[in-house]
Amino acid sequence: MEATITGEDDIAVGLSVIDNNEEEHLIEMEMDGEIYHHNQDAYADHPDNRSPEGRKHVGQAARYAKYYVYRERGYNTLASSDSLQDPNRLITTAMVIHSLSADAFEHHFGDLYRQLKSHAGAGEPVVHVKDAVMEDAFMVYAKEIYLGLEDTDLAEVIETLSTEDATDYLRDAVTLLEDEETGAAGVLDQLAPLAAEYGLEDDLSETLEPEQCLDATPTVYPKWRIGTQIHEDPDQLPDIDREPDCCLDIVPYDPDSIEDLQEYIIQHITCQVRDCFVSIGVTPPEPFRVQGPGQDFITMQYQHFDYLQPYHDPDAEIDWENV
Repeated sequence: MEATITGEDDIAVGLSVIDNNEEEHLIEMEMDGEIYHHNQDAYADHPDNRSPEGRKHVGQAARYAKYYVYRERGYNTLASSDSLQDPNRLITTAMVIHSLSADAFEHHFGDLYRQLKSHAGAGEPVVHVKDAVMEDAFMVYAKEIYLGLEDTDLAEVIETLSTEDATDYLRDAVTLLEDEETGAAGVLDQLAPLAAEYGLEDDLSETLEPEQCLDATPTVYPKWRIGTQIHEDPDQLPDIDREPDCCLDIVPYDPDSIEDLQEYIIQHITCQVRDCFVSIGVTPPEPFRVQGPGQDFITMQYQHFDYLQPYHDPDAEIDWENV
């Protein structure tokens, strides 16, 4: 994927995007990411008349354009798309969570742990789930995370994570997460010295004081699917007037311990970062070539559209060079 900004004024940005099929898309969008012009000659104009590959390329081009403007100009062009997240904020969230002490993690995520254990038959639930949802629908437990970082602090973290050493650190961190012999507690114990090994401990600790970085982690709530529609109970949604930096969509399972849940959440967010890159047609960096469920809306797309690879399936064969 390649992009060039071809024009810009106070209200809009124009781009030329070359997709992975080497076809050009001319795209114009407002500063909030609303695309009002998308012209290309390679695929049918109406989505229903496009081939599966055509739908994939047109969608990737539109999302890549939003991401490119966000990255190059800093405009909030990702806000208009529920399926397009900021990978930098997700990575920062994962770093904060793995840095939490056991007590701090339980304070912020103990409700999710208790809900998962209740779902498996141990203990009382934190939130009620309708019987019909439990019995007949595919559901996840959602947990929103709001960082307390100012934009300047986030910029410092992103700059740190953009170094070659940070890339190597993230790659080795993912290897630890996938190592069954390490175990959940062992993984969390090894991440801090791993950061020190790559010379990142001071850089990250100066900005990422984990318990101060989390502004809010509202109570867990259920989400469920009926067909391709995702549903929520409005009375159970958090009452916070801004978009979360990350929303966990945890498929019900029985965690062995709260440390196991902490490890699983880090892996889950890593999968969400993978989804960010796949959705814009870019092969994920090596640390994020992982498999497993990420954001449920994206997982649903992997399950329903044959032209998308099953990245959510831990056992699937994935061609990472052909996203």
